[in-house]
Amino acid sequence: GRLWFASAGGLVVVDPQRVRVNKVPPPVVIEDVLINGNPVPLGDPAASSLRPPHGQARCIVPPGSGQVEFRYTALSLAAPKRVLFKYRLEGLDQGWVAAGNRRSAYYSHLPPGDYRFHVIACNNFGYWNEEGASLAVRVLPFFWQTWWFVPACCLTGMSLVGAGVITVVRRRHRERVERLQREQLVE
Repeated sequence: GRLWFASAGGLVVVDPQRVRVNKVPPPVVIEDVLINGNPVPLGDPAASSLRPPHGQARCIVPPGSGQVEFRYTALSLAAPKRVLFKYRLEGLDQGWVAAGNRRSAYYSHLPPGDYRFHVIACNNFGYWNEEGASLAVRVLPFFWQTWWFVPACCLTGMSLVGAGVITVVRRRHRERVERLQREQLVE
């Protein structure tokens, strides 16, 4: 039942009944985030103030950002090239995206809102780390995409219309007063 192979280093013997199966799923880590090609490391002091109270890391994406790249990895000393990944951006992706052994995910022109990037990995024997790693992501809106913009525009428009009406009423009133004063001078 053993398999014998000749190699440049000598004779190699493999016993299929003694092959160890690695049942330990690889730990997954989100290494960093790039926004328009500029890295925003998660350990950055500026980013540490963005950590919510429950300890999950958060990434703030400014309005109008073109591309967001998430870089992640998983530790497997047995066969690092055979580690497979799946990821999803909750709030945008419908399901898991199979990334194979690629260690980065790209998203372009994300709409404003709150998301959660989640990545999981499996080792060379197919044992998945279902917990994986996750990162809260907030994409900030332009000012015209905020909830208060339309009401502010309506209020401004109504104020301008009101100011215009008041100006017309005052002008007519002033003209009427001037006309009455002229009539009184003539009499």
